[in-house]
Amino acid sequence: MKRFIAGAFATALLVTSLTVTGSPAYAHTETCAGSGSLATGPVYLVGLGPSASGPVTFTFTVGACLVGGDTTVNGTFSANPVGNYCEYSTGTVTTGTDILNWVNAGYVWTFTGTHGGGVLVVVPNSFGGQSCVTGATDFLFVGSISTG
Repeated sequence: MKRFIAGAFATALLVTSLTVTGSPAYAHTETCAGSGSLATGPVYLVGLGPSASGPVTFTFTVGACLVGGDTTVNGTFSANPVGNYCEYSTGTVTTGTDILNWVNAGYVWTFTGTHGGGVLVVVPNSFGGQSCVTGATDFLFVGSISTG
């Protein structure tokens, strides 16, 4: 499992470093790339607990956020017909003046917005005993988010 997580993080970092988000002619005012943690209320597997709701905080602890230097990106889960679970969720994050929407399928979270976007690979912090079976509240991620 540790090799899988390490491999997923390495692959995500490579993919996000090769991906250009937003319009190339637009100067992003905030770009965060690296890895970190996501804190939220309990998130379960479908059928094992209620749909997640409320705030989500992404904190970049390895890597950097360019321009502004704030290493925290705040967001919230959005209501959707399926609900918000480890396998699928929707939400929004706000950084600067840009609002990005996310959708995740499995562990890949894709962010889109008017002037930015990004991709994060997000997994429960199994090193800290977190699991979607029991309701994970602490996740690890790697990737990048760019906003306008």
